[in-house]
Amino acid sequence: CGTNVRGGHWEYVEAQNTSQPYIFSPNVCEASYINKNDCVKAMTRCPSNLMSWVYFGNNNKPYPRFDVDGFRRVMKNKRIIFVGPSLIRQQVQALVWTLGHETVDWVKTA
Repeated sequence: CGTNVRGGHWEYVEAQNTSQPYIFSPNVCEASYINKNDCVKAMTRCPSNLMSWVYFGNNNKPYPRFDVDGFRRVMKNKRIIFVGPSLIRQQVQALVWTLGHETVDWVKTA
């Protein structure tokens, strides 16, 4: 979309004023975790209002929200490969939750 991310700032925005990209809950975590410890870490380290923070760019406008429908349309019949350590695992889980999945059955491949 051509928006420059540099020079902006984060602001706390009350939940009623903006839609949240996803709602994190213990139930969603328990139904979708890759590693059982992920939910323990998330519950102890992530504030409950984490999704109320919005990034504002140099033009003082909120950075566009992730377009779930657009992402699904562009990625239809394609694969995403995440390679790396546990940080990648957290990115996978955030993407799964952002796409609206509340239950995931992970399959380990060789």
